Amino acid sequence: VLWDQAESLRFHAHDHSKRLVTVRALVQIACHDDEILTETQAGEIRGVGESIEKTLSKEARHGIPTECGRYATAALAMLSVLYEKKISCIKKKEKDALVSMGELLSKGQSKLESFRKFLALDLILSSPGACTAWAQMQPLESKGFVKRRQRINMEGKLAFELTDDGLEHVKHLLKERIGTGRIQKIEAVRSWHWQNSPFYVIVDHREGGGESVKLGSLTRRLQKEQVPFRTAVLNTGDYLFVRASDNKCFDAIVERKTAVDLADSIRDGRWKRQYTNMVEALNGQQSNHNLDMSGLERIVYLIEGDLKRYVHTQCGCGCMGVGKCGNPTVEKLRQALNEKRKISKVHVVETNHPKATTCWIKSTLEEIARKNGTPLTPTKKRKTSDIQDEVKVQPATVMTPSKKKSATCSKVSYAQLKVAATAWNERDRTQLTKLTLPVLKELCISTGENVSGTKAQIVSRLLEEPEPALLVLRRRQGEYIPRDRTAGHAFLCALDIAHRQGSIGLTKDDLMTRAEELGVFAGESLYYEVGPLGYTGWAVAKDLLSKGAVPLCKRISSSRYALNPIAGVDANRKFISPGTDIAAALHYKAHLRKYCKCKSPPPQTLEATRQITLEDILKDHPSSSNDDKTSTIFFKSTPPTKTKRKQSKGLFDSDDDDDIIYENTASLLPSLPVDDDDVIIYEPTKAPPSPQSISNDSDDDILDLTSDVDSPNSKARRRPPRTSNRSCIDLTLDDSSDSD
Repeated sequence: VLWDQAESLRFHAHDHSKRLVTVRALVQIACHDDEILTETQAGEIRGVGESIEKTLSKEARHGIPTECGRYATAALAMLSVLYEKKISCIKKKEKDALVSMGELLSKGQSKLESFRKFLALDLILSSPGACTAWAQMQPLESKGFVKRRQRINMEGKLAFELTDDGLEHVKHLLKERIGTGRIQKIEAVRSWHWQNSPFYVIVDHREGGGESVKLGSLTRRLQKEQVPFRTAVLNTGDYLFVRASDNKCFDAIVERKTAVDLADSIRDGRWKRQYTNMVEALNGQQSNHNLDMSGLERIVYLIEGDLKRYVHTQCGCGCMGVGKCGNPTVEKLRQALNEKRKISKVHVVETNHPKATTCWIKSTLEEIARKNGTPLTPTKKRKTSDIQDEVKVQPATVMTPSKKKSATCSKVSYAQLKVAATAWNERDRTQLTKLTLPVLKELCISTGENVSGTKAQIVSRLLEEPEPALLVLRRRQGEYIPRDRTAGHAFLCALDIAHRQGSIGLTKDDLMTRAEELGVFAGESLYYEVGPLGYTGWAVAKDLLSKGAVPLCKRISSSRYALNPIAGVDANRKFISPGTDIAAALHYKAHLRKYCKCKSPPPQTLEATRQITLEDILKDHPSSSNDDKTSTIFFKSTPPTKTKRKQSKGLFDSDDDDDIIYENTASLLPSLPVDDDDVIIYEPTKAPPSPQSISNDSDDDILDLTSDVDSPNSKARRRPPRTSNRSCIDLTLDDSSDSD
């Protein structure tokens, strides 16, 4: 299906990117470790996604057998040629295992199915994307299986070699995927190591809603916990514990139910029917295919989830049903479970979440294997004292919130920071290594880097490409920024590309697909379910839409998302950049540090992409008063005494506001910050005299410390009338005054 779709898209220039995605999905499915049997399994593979899964579902066909001794994809055919060359060179102890492009095409054609063709060598060289078969080489190189080399003396002037990673991966793959000329019988849609284990678990293929709903997530949890299993059609129960040698079932029939499913089954009558069927199977009156049910001893109800959590309260009738309106209440569910507990061969086990359910299944299977003398994983016998030490109750510890240091309250001096920033600017690893850890952490805060880790890790982090200054400023403001190489980082990079291309938002499927293709996300795949609740990468979308004073993204419609172009201010009336600028800065950072694989980075001329510099670091330190543009007065040693009075006659003006005067003004620094709102005139020669009189005003406050009012030149030195409502403090000294 995918090969035919790629061929049809070859003739449409505007669908070139879609064709590349299709070819890559074709190679990912063909070269996957596990055999892909359904379209749902294909959609779970990294690089495939929901769009390919929908295509496979719509174009579903009957099974077509692969020709005997050949491969269904060009990727496997070319890997087979390179594998044979690699093995031959290893046996002959030759270092060079290169295969020319011409030889690869001719031998690959002989291993590919007869109705699939490679184009001629000259046509491929003139237009590499014209041949769908040869286009499958690029994903193999991206996966690290094949390495391309320039060889002028070889046919096609190109040569290819199988890497060591490719050799390890291809060993079993080529034997499993070679055609047999007939459709093989599928024993299980999903399985893991059940044929090589003495005991395994059979999972009903309808469990969790079946293959199209949650069966995949349930089986992946079993695989993660290393529980051998296979899926099958079970007439009774959801899980059975089976011995592989004779297909004999042991211990229990397990019926798993979530809180909502339990309420639904009691309401529609399935609860009684399922119990009757399990009792008949326990007594040998019912069978499951070719399984021996004589070893079953009990029935286990596995109840997953807290019943009170799913009480439905929005119906308005007040029924308090579990899951939905009309379902039994929590009390009735408890009553039904207690009735089953009274039966001798029925056990009820309650778990909090799916992971706990998986752990219970694993422990039960291991216990069955130990009782029958064939443990799944041999364990070392532990001392009794070790076990007693583990179960001792530890005293409760009081957790106190961590004290985060602010960049403006640093204990690192300005001189220390300047030395560190200079070494950082020159990328001098030797000088950075000589610095103390507190200085390095302060430098990390100033440059926007993470402060955690050892000293060597911090130095390596500081030697990377500097961050855009906009990201450093946003972190200081306490606004939300997704961490590097997370799902949020990948989504913002994809939205930045779409924004600069003029796109009016992206749907969820488009956004997930584009973000997956960029390679920014460091995890396995954005589509993989993580954690006990099975969250995918899309779970971070709520943070992009809601976190911060001004969210980074917005929802255009019910299904389209875009960057937020609107700026704002925070509680301190500081400017907050819009989401478009933050996304451009994050995308530019991904290119600086080689996270992103796209070919359209943000232009360097944007203000959002300006990297942080040495001057930016130094001017933000509290001691750098010359560069600080805020209305702040710093003091050398002892700060002047601050006195506050209300309408004190003879010293303050006659308006009704409170006035503040500083004594001990000789301790002021020689240079004070100046901006358009606060004008401070200070020409120090000696300490100013104590003020004897202050001019009265009703609009604003002027504190005149020039000289005594009775001085003969006082009228000549009086300030001109004010033309604006700005506060002016005149500390100018007059040398000609007799009171100096």
